[in-house]
Amino acid sequence: VEAGASGFLCGRAIWKEFVKAPDREEFLSTVGVKRLNEIVDIVEEKAKPWYKKYVDSLGDIELVRGE
Repeated sequence: VEAGASGFLCGRAIWKEFVKAPDREEFLSTVGVKRLNEIVDIVEEKAKPWYKKYVDSLGDIELVRGE
């Protein structure tokens, strides 16, 4: 995020132990949710929308269609 990412994709960082967990539903609803919330907190604090590099708001972007 500090290098310029605007967000994230979830994967093994969230659910890697899921496949071997004795109670998968419990794992996802506790450990999985906790991990996801931690990542969301980081993104909300540090990430910037991709368009901020170019304009202040999405409304400032002019869409041009090719012919």
